[in-house]
Amino acid sequence: MRLALICTLLASPACADGFAITDLTKAPDMVPVLGAGFISKVEADRVTLVCFECPGAPMIDILMGRQTDGTEDRIRSGETTMADMQSICQAREPACKINGLSVESAVGFVSTYPVLGQNGSTTVVMLGGDMLTIRSVSADPAVASAHALTLQQNLIPAITGQ
Repeated sequence: MRLALICTLLASPACADGFAITDLTKAPDMVPVLGAGFISKVEADRVTLVCFECPGAPMIDILMGRQTDGTEDRIRSGETTMADMQSICQAREPACKINGLSVESAVGFVSTYPVLGQNGSTTVVMLGGDMLTIRSVSADPAVASAHALTLQQNLIPAITGQ
C-alpha cells in the first residue's frame, strides 16, 4: 500500500509499467554480441548496426518507441491472435510468417519475410505502452533470423528488466 502511494506521488520511473530501459544509449552494447566487423550508431531511440564484410551483409535497426493504440492489450487478451497478425502481414507480403515471442510480462512476436531482394526478421516487444522493434535484414534469411535471435536473447531481457 505504501509503495503504491509512493509510486503515485513521486511518479518514479522505477514504478512504471513499461520497460526498465527506454533510452537505448543506456542499453548494453550489442556490437560484441553480434561479432567482429559490426559497427554501430547509437541514439536514444535508435541503434543501427551494420557489417558490410559479414556474410549476407546484415543491417539491423533497433527502435524504441511507444504503442498506445491498444495493440498490446488486444494481443494480451487474445482478441488479436498470432493468426490474425499473420493474416495482416500476409496481406502485405504473402511469404510473411509470424510467431509469438515469450517474454515474461511483455507481449511480442517475430515476423520473417522477403524484402526488396533481401530477407527480413522483425521482432516487436510491447510492455506498458513501450515498444521495442528489432529489424534485421540480410541477403541470407538464416543470417537475418540468427541476428534477430541473438538480439532477442541478449537485449530484450535488459530492456524489459526481466
